[in-house]
Amino acid sequence: MREQIRESESQTYTYQDTIKSLKRECKQLLEFKLEAEDLRKQINNLRSIEDILHGSVTDVDEILARTALDPTTLSMCVSTFKKELEVSKNQKLELRELLVSSQKEANKLKSEVKKLTEEISVLNRVNLKLKEDITYSEDDIKNLQQKIKDLQSAIISPGESNPRDKALRRLLQENPAPENLANNLDQSFITSPTSTRNSKKSYSPPSPGLAIRKRKDDLKMSIFQKPRVLSTESVKFSKKEDSSENVYNGFGGHSRSDEFTFPKHDKFKKLTKKKNLSASAASVAKKLKPDPSNLKLDSFFT
Repeated sequence: MREQIRESESQTYTYQDTIKSLKRECKQLLEFKLEAEDLRKQINNLRSIEDILHGSVTDVDEILARTALDPTTLSMCVSTFKKELEVSKNQKLELRELLVSSQKEANKLKSEVKKLTEEISVLNRVNLKLKEDITYSEDDIKNLQQKIKDLQSAIISPGESNPRDKALRRLLQENPAPENLANNLDQSFITSPTSTRNSKKSYSPPSPGLAIRKRKDDLKMSIFQKPRVLSTESVKFSKKEDSSENVYNGFGGHSRSDEFTFPKHDKFKKLTKKKNLSASAASVAKKLKPDPSNLKLDSFFT
């Protein structure tokens, strides 16, 4: 009997322990249930807040109507709205700063574009001007080449009816070169009647290199000025050849012929200059001596 009593007591102790453990487990289960319910409520509240943030106006009105009696949900909505408002405010400030910097950069780029367009317009105008100059230069080159060919053909086969031949003979008559350029500085210009043929043979042109260093007095020998003396034979020759109105003017065109007067030979006097030259004039006279290696004008027409 005692052994049975001991066994029953031990069994009762074990049962009591199991009952205590089961009670603890039940208590934990109840706590877990309450926590799960709270989490479900939070999930529902968060879903409603998400719907409020991203939903339409009608959905927001419905959600607020359902949760109007729940202060917890309303407080959560208000706190969420406040957080979202602060976030949107910060984003607004960042976007405003970005907009200001973008506007500054855009204004800078606009000024650069304006400057570049002005430079492009200037370059286009310069390009057009250069193209026009090129076309004009090409036309001038063609005209001058044609005139050179005509002059060469006129030199090879001269004719009386050709105005270029007349101009060439007139050039030889009106622009004779002195024999010695140095003698012009210390001797007077002597005007004597000569024929056209003698003027062609007796005078030689100065060196091309000396044309740059000519004095102002040498400008008297110009084809646009009247000759100092015309002989009777040259006057008759000029009368015969100047029958046409337009003649070659020596610059690539034609002009009306000049009507020269017929001076009397006895009225021409010898022009004298001072014999005593200064040291600078003497040095200039020495420097301006023609080069004997240069070709004379007659060599181009023989």
